[in-house]
Amino acid sequence: MAAYAPLVDAELARFERERRATTSRQLLTELRRALRGLRARLPQYELPKVEDVQPPPDGTTPVAGAGALPAGLPLPGGPEIGQQGEPADIEPAPAEEPTLFPPGPLASVRIVPAEIAIAPGRERRVQAIAVDRDGRRVRGEVALAWSCGNGAVAILGDGAKPLVRVQADARPGTRAEVTVVAAQGAEHAEASATVVVADRPEPSADLAAGVPEPELVDDPGARWRSRFDGQRWQVNASHEDYIALRGEPRTRLRYLLALFAKEVALRAHGVPGSEEALESLVEILAHAERNLASV
Repeated sequence: MAAYAPLVDAELARFERERRATTSRQLLTELRRALRGLRARLPQYELPKVEDVQPPPDGTTPVAGAGALPAGLPLPGGPEIGQQGEPADIEPAPAEEPTLFPPGPLASVRIVPAEIAIAPGRERRVQAIAVDRDGRRVRGEVALAWSCGNGAVAILGDGAKPLVRVQADARPGTRAEVTVVAAQGAEHAEASATVVVADRPEPSADLAAGVPEPELVDDPGARWRSRFDGQRWQVNASHEDYIALRGEPRTRLRYLLALFAKEVALRAHGVPGSEEALESLVEILAHAERNLASV
């Protein structure tokens, strides 16, 4: 056994070096920079609430996985990023329950959130929710027509979740009304929401929000690449994809970014079969990274 001791020590040292590289402040800053503004532009994706952890005075690496899992965003109409709290969330579709009569026909429509502040040059996603007279979401085709009579505000895209953009030269304090008209057969409904041009830019503190430090876990032979375990974002350092991409900082960064995007998407759209589909996407991206790294 004594002959194997140097090999074991070397492997443990390698793992510790990789752990420090993967949880380094520079890498974490790059991950957060890549995802900056995500909460404001795509609020339907729920990110963990993470406090920015400063390096200890002795220069040691902070403990990985200090961030908590998402605890949910406040109700629509809450404050925008930069105030206390999180941006208003896009309402998820409720779980379908057995019912004698299916939802419908269209009775009314509402816009979520009903009022939102957007800084000049920024954009924010809104959502139209069509319901029947019992308040149940209407199934089937509902045509939605969006409009805004104020030139300071533009609507990008169509459907239930378009983007609302405030022009860069818009005057702070300007108020505009966004309107949606829903139609289903002979039934029509209309709703409006107020857009307020804010006088604050998107804060740089958003870099520290929502991206916890990855914690390396040595799990040889396991198929999982990443997971949230309690309050920790764990990455399988023994997976063949991580081993193949760990050597070069940029490829390691892109791999971890793909893993984190998978976790965020799973929380937003976690239905049976979605995990396998997202894992396949990461697998294809990792394969492409290997080929590009060898060029």
